[in-house]
Amino acid sequence: MSFKGLFSRSLEADPERLHFAAHSHHLWPDASFDGQMQAWNDAARLADRKWDKVMDEVWTEAQRHVARELGMDDPSSIVFSSNTHDFLIRLITAAPRRESGPLKVLTTDGEFHSARRQFARWEEEGWLAVERVPAEPFDSFSHRFLDSASAGGH
Repeated sequence: MSFKGLFSRSLEADPERLHFAAHSHHLWPDASFDGQMQAWNDAARLADRKWDKVMDEVWTEAQRHVARELGMDDPSSIVFSSNTHDFLIRLITAAPRRESGPLKVLTTDGEFHSARRQFARWEEEGWLAVERVPAEPFDSFSHRFLDSASAGGH
């Protein structure tokens, strides 16, 4: 099974490129171009009413797709975030506090750059206590991470 056909624009832009990033710098699928063009056309056509379409149609359809993919019964429980910073603020402020003092967070030393920077800043303020499990050696990572998680307190 090959997914190359879904990324033809990105692949054709530089056929000699070998690309291995697995985050926001990854190659974009053709559908993202089509979506951008549709969004532009909707904005031009709908002007001040474009957000009605986004919030009434697009948002709820996206919630249904994600809920179906995750096997969830209630699509309205899916909430989107505009960026990593906003997402982390939502997670951290919603996390239950088991004791006084900083919230204890378990992550890895291979955390996404935006999250790593935000966690470091909150550590500086004393709001978080972060335990970072080394990602390497990879063959034992799962066991080491599970051991840390099982120790609790996060």
